[in-house]
Amino acid sequence: EKQQRGIQAWLATDEIYRRPLANFKTGNYLGAWQARQAAIAQGAGEAILMDINGNWLETSTGNLWGFDGEQWYTPPAQGILPGVMRLHLLAQLKKIKKSVVEKPWTREQLTKFEAIAYSNSVVGVIPITSVQNADVSYLCDPNHGAIRSLQKLSGYHHRP
Repeated sequence: EKQQRGIQAWLATDEIYRRPLANFKTGNYLGAWQARQAAIAQGAGEAILMDINGNWLETSTGNLWGFDGEQWYTPPAQGILPGVMRLHLLAQLKKIKKSVVEKPWTREQLTKFEAIAYSNSVVGVIPITSVQNADVSYLCDPNHGAIRSLQKLSGYHHRP
């Protein structure tokens, strides 16, 4: 259902939600877990984590993907867990010769996205339809063609 309808996300702006040593799989997911609990309490399905500069890094359970009408963007692997599904999608996009830019998601970059999703190896690709608590307004149709294409590449695409 989430793959089809998408979810609302909540931007975790407080520094208590940042994960120390994010490059290392340490088992310390307390900040991410707390962020997700706070998101759920706000009626959202997922939390978006930020770095100290306000750049969006990842969700509490997955990796971010943004589409600007021409190409995909994902935050660079520095400071986040690279993710099995993220690596799979990067390989699949490269295989079909689709450009993916790995760069920080600044406020300016976020205003250019017409579609945002998150991925992990359990749920595949989930569209993000809106983001609460963000200073950048964002709304997206979960049926955006780029998201549906990314879902198909993930192997978790729903077939009606």
